[in-house]
This record gives sequence, structure tokens and C-alpha cells, in this order.
Amino acid sequence: MSRQKRGVTLIEIIVVLVILGILAVLTLPQFNKPKETSIDKEAIANLKLIQAAERIYKLEMTVYASGDTASDLNDVLRLALPTGSNAYWNYKVATPSDNSLFTAKAQRTSDTSRVKCIDQDAEEPSDSSCSW
Repeated sequence: MSRQKRGVTLIEIIVVLVILGILAVLTLPQFNKPKETSIDKEAIANLKLIQAAERIYKLEMTVYASGDTASDLNDVLRLALPTGSNAYWNYKVATPSDNSLFTAKAQRTSDTSRVKCIDQDAEEPSDSSCSW
């Protein structure tokens, strides 16, 4: 009576790897949605922070501040918004000529159609396009 050892063939290993690859490809998009949700929450939190800083600035200076970049806003409003390659969003604050109002805008760096805005009176940022 002879015993024959049977090992795993190369074809069986390839089939298992292909199945695992297909499963990985199917599940990867599901991990992207929570990441994007947290990135959106970052913009909402930063817009509320800009709004609060603008209110303080107006109490001190009697007008609202404006800025075209997060660096400008960090300097004027004494904030620490993310800048450069660490930033998922570009931030900007616009004011009319008399600086009596402001609108803060967050625009996604990788998808410029994604915009969030807040003004001096809003309770929550909106996803609609800004008025400027």
C-alpha cells in the first residue's frame, strides 16, 4: 500500500488569490465613504471656527475680516486652519466693501464642485453654492 502526498497546486493558489482580489476590490469603495464623511465634518468645524473668530474680530475691530487663503485667515483671525499639502479644503472669506457682512467658503481641493458656506447669521454651513 502506497501513500501519496498531495500538496496544493499552483492553479489552486492562483484561484484563491483571484477570489481574494475580487473581494478586496468590492470592499474598498465602502471604506472611502467614512473617510469623506469625516473630511466633510472637518470643513463644517472649520467654518464654524471661522464664524466664531469673525465675531470676535468684529467686536475688536468693528468690521469683519476677509482673506483669500487659509494662511491669510490664520494670520488675521489667529486661527490654525490646515494649509499646503495637509489641507483637504481651501478656505476663503469675502466681505462687501464696507466689511459689514461676511461669507466664509470651504472648497474641496480634489473636487472643486464640493463647496460649503457659512455667513455671519447662519447656524450651520450649507452645501449650496456661495453667493459670491
